[in-house]
Amino acid sequence: MFSKISYDCRACSFQTNNKTLYQRHIETNKHKKKNKECGIVIDCECGSNFKHMSSYYRHRKICPANKHPHQNTLYDTSKTTSKETLKETLKETLKDDLIETIFKMNQITLDKVVEQNDKNLDKFIKLQETQMENQIETFKEAQKNIKELAIKCGNNTTTTNVQLNNHIINSQKTIQFLNQNLPDMIDMETFIYNYKGDYKLNEDETKTLLESYQLNGVKGYAKCLSFFLKDNCNRQLKDKNIEYPKKISFPLTLTDSNLRSVKIKTENGWDTTTDDQVLSRIIIISNDQVYLHHKTCIYLPETAKNTIITQIKKDNPFQKIKSSFEYIKD
Repeated sequence: MFSKISYDCRACSFQTNNKTLYQRHIETNKHKKKNKECGIVIDCECGSNFKHMSSYYRHRKICPANKHPHQNTLYDTSKTTSKETLKETLKETLKDDLIETIFKMNQITLDKVVEQNDKNLDKFIKLQETQMENQIETFKEAQKNIKELAIKCGNNTTTTNVQLNNHIINSQKTIQFLNQNLPDMIDMETFIYNYKGDYKLNEDETKTLLESYQLNGVKGYAKCLSFFLKDNCNRQLKDKNIEYPKKISFPLTLTDSNLRSVKIKTENGWDTTTDDQVLSRIIIISNDQVYLHHKTCIYLPETAKNTIITQIKKDNPFQKIKSSFEYIKD
């Protein structure tokens, strides 16, 4: 009969002859905690505890737990088992140390974050106070400016009304002058109707218009079209036995130096308008006629159309009409 092996855990003062009970013991938290406090990191199956790997391996060579109960040879799997047990033990120990280290690092980081947040909060509060003070100063300054502006407006109201009334009076005088001196000017809608029909641009005119665009760009196109419109209107008037100075033969005239307001001939006489729609229609009709004769499309973006409209307005100023009739009277 073989003597029973005694399993002794010195750290916990635990002894047993039952290997299963001993293995169950070394898995308990109490055992692990005691071993850690005593500096023991390695447990042998026989119950011995070691602080160093070298001591553990020397013990394994003579350990009774490493012998087979019926043979005096080592188990084939003893080395593998002891290594695995050692790995697990080391893992647990390192895990506990790592957790404690991480906890300390996190606590330090948390303290720094709290401290930084306190500083940021103080800065934010000071910034808000500064902004509030600036807004109050701005509000006071705005109130002061409003009071000063109210005083000035009170003094300038009369002047503004006078200027507005003068503008209205001058506009009415201009319309009256046009109705008196150009009463038979063809109205714009009739001109456009004829321009699309019997008085459309011929092949030579559209060729010249196309070449002006190709050679000189939008500005060349604008000047050429403006000339053709006046010539076309003059032919329409001539066929109705109406004669006006050739340079002013067009049912539109510019009366605003800012190029906004123009006077246009309607069925009911001359009137004021700020709408450029009629001139946009004329540009589209002209391009259609170019395509009809030469199968070439002239693409004009909005900026180009505005340039052409401005040129047509500038070529038909009211001052030129007024000077022409004053010359005739003289």
